[in-house]
Amino acid sequence: QLATALDYLGTGCLENLWSGLKEFLFPTLIICGELDRKYTSMGRDMFKQIPDCELHIIPQTGHTVHLEEQKLFLGLVSDWINQ
Repeated sequence: QLATALDYLGTGCLENLWSGLKEFLFPTLIICGELDRKYTSMGRDMFKQIPDCELHIIPQTGHTVHLEEQKLFLGLVSDWINQ
């Protein structure tokens, strides 16, 4: 089931929506782990394109920021929601 899900829902299968990032009409929060170079690079690129965007790159953290730095992650999300 996982293989089937990845066949249809993996990032390589999804429509490319990068051209629409400039049109986001809502605040956006991006959180990346510093050690996940691919997604940190993508996060920086998205940050440059999304008008109302906040970017946090978490030091010494990989792809699963929400698991590796749970308290920090929850604090960032909570603070962002309560702005």
